[in-house]
Amino acid sequence: MKIASASQTVVFWLAAACAIPAQAQRSCYNGVLSGDYSFRITGQILTGPLIGPNNGVALVTFDGDGKLIARDHVAINGIQPLDEWRDSTGTYTVNPDCTGKAQVNFIDGRPPIVYYFVFLRSRQQLDIVVGNTGTNVSVVATRM
Repeated sequence: MKIASASQTVVFWLAAACAIPAQAQRSCYNGVLSGDYSFRITGQILTGPLIGPNNGVALVTFDGDGKLIARDHVAINGIQPLDEWRDSTGTYTVNPDCTGKAQVNFIDGRPPIVYYFVFLRSRQQLDIVVGNTGTNVSVVATRM
């Protein structure tokens, strides 16, 4: 009798787990974020030597293993950057709930940028906010 009861309990729990809606079973991880994304950057730097509104674009390539490379063109306070396109590298982590965090390290010595993101539109878009103190910058990234 105990064997039948135990196997019935296992079958019940397996059936219940399969009945959970697909939306509740998020399966995000670093490998989900891979390929090229176009970033549209807007916002304002509130403190420091680069204070003022900014806008720009970037091409970011995620490798699916927690590393990224990027190329950006960002105007700050209406002033174009000295280098037309600036390169950077970085790392990222994707959480199981499809949120994540990245750090971008600039080759030219600027301080790193940390940003937080959420997947949208079947993982084809990222909504991003920069987490550095003294910034009010948001980004929409679209998979290319």
